[in-house]
Amino acid sequence: NDTRFVPEFQFNVAENLFYVRTVVNLINGSYTLEGDVITFGDGAMTRMMGPEELMAVEQSIVEQMLNPLTVKYENEVLSFTDEAGKVVLELKK
Repeated sequence: NDTRFVPEFQFNVAENLFYVRTVVNLINGSYTLEGDVITFGDGAMTRMMGPEELMAVEQSIVEQMLNPLTVKYENEVLSFTDEAGKVVLELKK
């Protein structure tokens, strides 16, 4: 994996805001957290084009953010699972 192409998530917990650098584009908006379920609200997103493989990664991230996800933080890894219990995103410090 080329570390220059790693998506980055940031959360402003005090204001329930998120920021995502998907490698090609930026997304920001609000989120709600109820228990261990996070729901991303509508956000603003830049619309730049990039290499096909990076655009595919970005599209996958965006699609996962459309649905509520269960979050779990363990061993410095924040994981997001879908309703079927499949890990769809993992964020490492």
